[in-house]
Amino acid sequence: MSQRERQVIELAMQGLMNYQIAERLNLSERTIESHRFNAYKKLGISAIEDIRRLRND
Repeated sequence: MSQRERQVIELAMQGLMNYQIAERLNLSERTIESHRFNAYKKLGISAIEDIRRLRND
């Protein structure tokens, strides 16, 4: 996973919405959606809650 994808996932895990992540990273919301989609695909998950479950296992 790329550094940017990790960054987006970490912010999403803090509860930030895509538009909030985009503002914080000075990127477009569409770019954030793309990074998030790619990260989910690489991790084999479909939602941020899946990451939380993986961390708790």
